[in-house]
Amino acid sequence: MKKVIIHLSFLMCLSLLLDGCSKSSVTPSPAEQKASLLAGKTGSFKQWKISGGTVSSNGVPGTLTLDPCFLDDIYQFNNNNNQDYVQTEGATLCTVGDPQSIESGNWALSFDATQIFVEGIENNGNQGVFIAFYEPGKIISLTTTSMQVNFTQVSGTSTTVFSLSFVAI
Repeated sequence: MKKVIIHLSFLMCLSLLLDGCSKSSVTPSPAEQKASLLAGKTGSFKQWKISGGTVSSNGVPGTLTLDPCFLDDIYQFNNNNNQDYVQTEGATLCTVGDPQSIESGNWALSFDATQIFVEGIENNGNQGVFIAFYEPGKIISLTTTSMQVNFTQVSGTSTTVFSLSFVAI
């Protein structure tokens, strides 16, 4: 009888051990979760347009007037191995003869998905958005249909915050 109890105990321990080694669902990191909102599922991409924005200087709200040529630009984030990014001109050109690609490069999110980093080149002077600020953007909100990103610029004692709203297209 003692041998039977030992064998049963051994089998129970073994089954618990094997059960502990079974596949379990892995919770994606905040960055992985937000990446699919920003750029679509792995292997695809997502496009955005600016829908508006605000500006404040040292905490005092101001008026941010966006030229119509910025409002139809397309911001494409690719969910691929390189995490490619490109901003292209819409139908309304800011300057006749401008190249179609305004800025291009690669994007990344901070692990906690509160910042977006875009590195690359400006192809069109200073008309880009993500690369032109030379700083990571702070993600205020990101859903399947909308995104708000703040860019902070500090010059001496002056701090200016540009808050841009985007809509998925």
